Amino acid sequence: MTVYQRDIPVSIPEISAFTHIFSQPIDDGRPAFIEASTNTAITRGELKGKALRLGSAFLQLSKLGRGPDLTEQDAVLLFSPNNLFYPVVTLASLASGVPVGCASAAAVPAELAHMIVLTKASFFIVHPTLFETFKAAMKLCGLPPAAYGKRVVFLSSKRSLSGESTVEDLIAASAPMNPVNFDGERSKKSNIYFFSSGTTGLPKAVEISHYNIVSTGRIWTSIDFHPLNEPGVFASPLPLYHIAGVILLTFYPLFCGYPSVVWATPYNVESFVDGMQRYNATAVLIVPPIALSLIRHPSVVNARFPRLRRIVCGAAPISGPDLRNLHERFKPLVNHKDFLVGSLYGMTETSCAGSAGFDGSRYGKYESNGRLMPGLQARLVDGNGRDVPPGSAGELWLRGGVVMNGYLQNPKATNDILTSDGWLKTGDIATIDEENFLSVIDRKKELIKYKGYQVPPAELEAILLQHPAVADAGVIGIVSPDRSTELPTAFVSLRDASLRANRRLPLEISEWFSPQVAHYKQLRGGLFVLDTVPRSPTGKVLRRQLREHAAAKATAPRL
Repeated sequence: MTVYQRDIPVSIPEISAFTHIFSQPIDDGRPAFIEASTNTAITRGELKGKALRLGSAFLQLSKLGRGPDLTEQDAVLLFSPNNLFYPVVTLASLASGVPVGCASAAAVPAELAHMIVLTKASFFIVHPTLFETFKAAMKLCGLPPAAYGKRVVFLSSKRSLSGESTVEDLIAASAPMNPVNFDGERSKKSNIYFFSSGTTGLPKAVEISHYNIVSTGRIWTSIDFHPLNEPGVFASPLPLYHIAGVILLTFYPLFCGYPSVVWATPYNVESFVDGMQRYNATAVLIVPPIALSLIRHPSVVNARFPRLRRIVCGAAPISGPDLRNLHERFKPLVNHKDFLVGSLYGMTETSCAGSAGFDGSRYGKYESNGRLMPGLQARLVDGNGRDVPPGSAGELWLRGGVVMNGYLQNPKATNDILTSDGWLKTGDIATIDEENFLSVIDRKKELIKYKGYQVPPAELEAILLQHPAVADAGVIGIVSPDRSTELPTAFVSLRDASLRANRRLPLEISEWFSPQVAHYKQLRGGLFVLDTVPRSPTGKVLRRQLREHAAAKATAPRL
């Protein structure tokens, strides 16, 4: 067996995540979260105090007239966009031991109903702007308002004035609790449920434990990311319901004592650049579509980021040329002598840990995802589970303290992805070079099979994004019954909508693309222009929706 790992030791204590997060001697008056669009903040002490009161409320709901008390066997469903009180709820879950499921704020009623049923949630915290979606989801679950009225509160930092209860009402009515102990073996208990992106089907609930959270925190402090002895400010427009929002924007910065700047409004490049400057961001977490906007938008050129140390791009693949362009765009605008950008590789199933690519930009290896994070082991295997020769591509398997407990209520899916000795089959095809740099090529299930050749969609997308007219791109394989094979098929959106008037543009882009790839990577299924390429909130191409576009084109009547 060939096992790849870093020779950097990482000690992972079996302790409660809440205890770990607040273990450092840091001033309670320091800001913990800042909402940039309103310039409002919550301090570290306020956040901890409110979380302990809300956790207490979870355990004594009957005294508050909110129905039966919650236990470790129950679940809270949190359904909200970014909000200063979002981390209050996730921390209250850790303190009380009552699991919380972080539902996507972009979920439609059917998706939300699936999450409610999957988690068996019996208490609900909902943002007022999403209440109609929530009610529609509950209706799909067969539950009328009378059945859940007392079991739902609004996520708001204000006391209720109109009859509906809010999280602040529960906090105000409760005394702070002593955090429940999850040391030792109890640290392996699942406490937060994150939902997989569902790009190929209904989302699965990923079970993350106290031990997973502590492991991720210790690993991130062991890599060349942000020294604990340097003042820091994290900034990101990413959603807090995503695992990166909870792990990298909530728990890790709290442990380090860094404030996190978040946005409650939809992403706007000018607002984001302004916030990075205004709050002197030292570390920024983004996804590929945001990286492209920062590369292209003129507002960046005149900005200055004197303390910026790291830009991390993750959640979906970014090409080497784009990462290099991002580095070159920002380098003249920062003062930090060790400014680097990095492609973060991780999965919800690995608690947002895998590899970090800062060494990639330091040594010019922009195409790589960097070196494995300490505390993780990796294998590269073929379709039969055998190790591939060094330097060859294979499916990446990972093992370590960050690997999830499993998929909630889905033993088959859990057994399909986890081996009996703890290896997680990522489903990603990757290589590891002689210097232990990891390069993820594409998803195993997304590889296009053209006449026996394997075609990685991400590679073709990266090339298409270099065309001056292309704003975004997604590539899928469409089965051709006539040829009995899959044909690479591209969908692009344009930087300027007026370009759609040029009916020859798809052909021109295809002709530009063709000489840059091998014969088996040609776009034999065609190239089509969409208003937007469908992506998840974290930047993943929604290939299922692209297949629906392709099916609609195939069945449309021809005039």
